[in-house]
Amino acid sequence: MKNTLLLSSLFTGLILASFSKAADPIPTEDDYYKIVKFEIPKDVVLEAGAIELTADNKLFVSSRRGEIWSIENPFAKDLAKDAKWTFVGPLPSSFV
Repeated sequence: MKNTLLLSSLFTGLILASFSKAADPIPTEDDYYKIVKFEIPKDVVLEAGAIELTADNKLFVSSRRGEIWSIENPFAKDLAKDAKWTFVGPLPSSFV
């Protein structure tokens, strides 16, 4: 009788503990990393191969096609209005 009561108390405790954990929201990627989406200019085919952030907060992106793009103000609140895309130039043919 004591064993049955102890076992049922333990089982009830485990069930209640599992329900309290289930109430916690499941973390998403936004909880760990800020996802920033850039609007790429319409005439650009960007298949990004490398991304580099410089000390002066410029973002450089190289494409699979050998182009290098600079993005000024990559942390602006309104990226569509404030981020400025500039074509820096092609990679030398020895790098492509």
